[in-house]
Amino acid sequence: MHLAKTGLGAHNWEIYWGRRDALPRDRRWLRPFACGPGRRYSRQSLRQRLYAAYRPIARESLNAAAGTAIDLFFGFAMMGCFLLLRPALPGSPLAQGIVFGLIAWFFRTLMGVAAQWLMFTVPPATLFYELCVGLLEMVLIGALYGVALPVREAQR
Repeated sequence: MHLAKTGLGAHNWEIYWGRRDALPRDRRWLRPFACGPGRRYSRQSLRQRLYAAYRPIARESLNAAAGTAIDLFFGFAMMGCFLLLRPALPGSPLAQGIVFGLIAWFFRTLMGVAAQWLMFTVPPATLFYELCVGLLEMVLIGALYGVALPVREAQR
């Protein structure tokens, strides 16, 4: 199938896939990008479009067991940091968790996005998306830590 028959110019094709291969014969691959009346806008399609800049360097598959182990390790490490910092954080347990989430967002997300901005050619919309999603994630994790982890009597 030729690019002209699909309605996509070469520029758009390179943005989504990073190369100019033959397109699939049907248009099912366009469905995640569909917007408009009668179409549901998918959050995953937004993510796919924003992360298209990473497609040339992305792995084809991921190791689920290693990813789970890494997530568990970092989750317990963050919980340990929260428990160590909790006596110094102000407010109620929920407020302590939110403050910890903001601190974690600064060191994890904001510094990472700043480094990506300096080192890679990534669209600003992608960087802004990472900042917003990272903020939501870190604040929710911090709030969960604040509410779920018990406060020792000596800390009250």
